[in-house]
Amino acid sequence: MLQRTNRNFEKLRTKLEKKSITQFHLGLKEFLDGAIIKKNGIYLFENLAVDFLYSSDFQDKVGSEWQVNKIFINQYIEPFDDAEESLLVGYSFANKLAEKIKEELGKGFRIVLTFDYNTTKVAFYKQRPGEILILDDLEKYETDALMLFDT
Repeated sequence: MLQRTNRNFEKLRTKLEKKSITQFHLGLKEFLDGAIIKKNGIYLFENLAVDFLYSSDFQDKVGSEWQVNKIFINQYIEPFDDAEESLLVGYSFANKLAEKIKEELGKGFRIVLTFDYNTTKVAFYKQRPGEILILDDLEKYETDALMLFDT
């Protein structure tokens, strides 16, 4: 599995690799244990798919997956404003999610971890020709720490 980061993330990575999360909050565990389904050509966490309204006019599947499958890690930690803890949990969650997707869905997916030094988000989408969400040059994202996992 290919991993890429920008410099902002590399500055934090050493600290993250010294720690590990073995138990996730029940809400995060439900994402890892639950199914990822394909609905109208769009891959979604099954427990989020109920809220997903699909329009045949909506042509950008990547953008749709990005919006629906975005997990705000801070909602699953105590206290919710512990930035370092949210990054650690997010990093561990993103790794586990990448393993799950690779095993269950195979190649062609991207898992994205973003950290703005306050909030951590993890999302995934299927990479598709002509639908670009994240630029190849990760250094253009100057304010966030960013890590990509490509299956």
